[in-house]
Amino acid sequence: MAAAVIQFKRGTYAGLPALNAGEPGFSTDKYDFFIGLDGTSGGNKFLGASRYWTREDGIDSLRLNLVDRDGTNRIALRAPNTLAGVTTYVFPATPVAGGLLQSDATGTLSWSSSLGNGEFSSLYVTGLSTFQGAAKVTSNIDSSDKDTGSLVLEGGLGVELATNIGSNLRVGGIGTFIGALNVDDTSPSSSSATGALVVDGGAGIARDLYVGAGLSVTGITTFASTQQTNAAGTGAVDIKGGLSVGQNAYIGAGLSVTGTSTLQGTASLNGNVNLGNAETDVITINADISGDILPETDNTFNLGDQSAGKTFANASLSGIVTATNGGDFGTVQIGVTSSRTIYSDNGPLILDAQNNNVVTDADHLVQGTQTVTGNANVNGSSTINSVQIGVADATTINTSAGNLKLDAATNTIDVTAQQNVTGMSTFTNGITVAGGVGKGALVGNIGIGTIDNQTISTNSGDLKLRAATGSDAVRVLSDLIVTGQINGTISGSISTSQRSSSIDVSSVSDSNDRFLTFSNASAGDLASTGLGQTMFVDPQLKYNANSDTLTTPNLTVGAIKASDGSSAMSLSDTTGNVSFASSVTVTGDITVLGSQFIVNTEALKVEDPIIELGLVNSGGNLVAPTTDNNLDVGMIMHYYTGGAAKTAAVYWDDSAARVAVASSVTENSNVMTEIVYANFEVGGLWVNDAAGQSAIISHDGSNRILSNVTVDGGSF
Repeated sequence: MAAAVIQFKRGTYAGLPALNAGEPGFSTDKYDFFIGLDGTSGGNKFLGASRYWTREDGIDSLRLNLVDRDGTNRIALRAPNTLAGVTTYVFPATPVAGGLLQSDATGTLSWSSSLGNGEFSSLYVTGLSTFQGAAKVTSNIDSSDKDTGSLVLEGGLGVELATNIGSNLRVGGIGTFIGALNVDDTSPSSSSATGALVVDGGAGIARDLYVGAGLSVTGITTFASTQQTNAAGTGAVDIKGGLSVGQNAYIGAGLSVTGTSTLQGTASLNGNVNLGNAETDVITINADISGDILPETDNTFNLGDQSAGKTFANASLSGIVTATNGGDFGTVQIGVTSSRTIYSDNGPLILDAQNNNVVTDADHLVQGTQTVTGNANVNGSSTINSVQIGVADATTINTSAGNLKLDAATNTIDVTAQQNVTGMSTFTNGITVAGGVGKGALVGNIGIGTIDNQTISTNSGDLKLRAATGSDAVRVLSDLIVTGQINGTISGSISTSQRSSSIDVSSVSDSNDRFLTFSNASAGDLASTGLGQTMFVDPQLKYNANSDTLTTPNLTVGAIKASDGSSAMSLSDTTGNVSFASSVTVTGDITVLGSQFIVNTEALKVEDPIIELGLVNSGGNLVAPTTDNNLDVGMIMHYYTGGAAKTAAVYWDDSAARVAVASSVTENSNVMTEIVYANFEVGGLWVNDAAGQSAIISHDGSNRILSNVTVDGGSF
């Protein structure tokens, strides 16, 4: 994304105009920059020009130019090319004749008539010299004896304060140090002839000796002190860091270690060994244990304590676990309540296996209630109270006394295999049988659901429906659909109890037209029941079952209702206008040739992604205009504000040839007038012109960004 370009007002210095307050201006010949103050030429304030300085370029530092009156010659001031920090020099307020300019440590300059600090290539002084400040000798001539070097003193040297010697110090006589002697050289020592301090003879030290780094002793070292130790920091030898012993170490008395001890080789601990002196101590074993773990006294010590919340996670044992008093595993106890009992002290006892089979190879005696959630396979027989399973034979469930009863909490017993009943079965609450080929129920010669889920059939002969003795009717309470033929003679009648009932022959294969006949009821029936109908026979009123079509040349109705009696569509007797009382779904096209299409609804939903406006009618079809109708095309929105109704619009302004957005317009014959253009609120702005498609106004999550645009202040 290209950044926005801002161009200041620019031109030659002679043509510089009066700049408005805050307006910038740039002279292209003198490179002067101005800011307007009050809209007058005298209010143009000069801010700077490049001829007054030369900026740093990575090679040379910045240079200030004090130019002469025509801007050609100059006096230049510049800083060193490399600085360690910020240095500020403050000049004196007034000049002093013959004065020397000198600086103090803060950079404040002042005038002086005497020689202050300075640097000299050589200085020879015959008398006594007093240096109020520091004296620095920059010569680097080394000294090999008392008559050579950068500084040679024939007499003594008295130094009031500390003296620092950067290289070797050679003393011809005895050196006596009244105060402390500090050797700052950090050279390490690898032998008796190396290091910051080398002593060829012995060293007698009357007081303590502190060694900050390693101490290497090639001979035998004897510590004569017999000071005993009972804690860290006491005793004859106090070692603050680690101790490394290359050979055997012999300790004549006790060894006390407060930190972690690591024994790299084999450690033999003979005699009694105490590990830890409190329950809070921790012993960590990261190695294998080779040997038995035996308690000193039988049945006395514990391995873990469940009551104290100190238990081991897992134990892997390849041999036999022997527990004299049983075992407690969570809520399951084995051999605790008795030597042969597995007991659960919280909830039911659950036996499970990886293959979902739990096998009991002995007789299984259940004294209480047993719940089996999976499968139970019994190779022998099972007797539950009076119910015997597999006792009479391998496939029989019977009772030793009374009837066999099957019951379920949902009052439903599902039988997935075929059920053969040799005697009479009575079902007081009904029976549900899954239908389909090879399923259903076969009662005598009648199959119920043996062909499919909806069919009652016979294996041979006719299917007969007969009412009980003394009744003369077989009642069908739902619609009766006959897909085959009704043959024979109906000696009685087929009647329905409600006028809305019907006989459905829609699936009959019949290509002939059939006619509808409405028979007139007698006057007495009409008077008593109100069911009389007018006779109407017309060969043009016909029904075809194959096409499911009812044909009539003209249909005159005032209203059409749904099958449940609710209103659906009404037609006006005088105008022919059609009104729909509910939803209308049109799967084809709708063509409206009137002057208005009015939609009075709270929400208008349109699936099509493109809505076309401005088409013209050409023979009943909407097509694009072929001439300029001088009409505006768009959308008008009505709203109310400030005590008056307003109309806003988004439209193509035909006269201006561009899209307009207005907060208030007056529309007359599809032309907008009295236009008040509206504010436009968007999240960003993109422009697609000769320069291509690009973002002009966007937001990066924190700031609005103007990009891909040039803001030109003009020229002068």
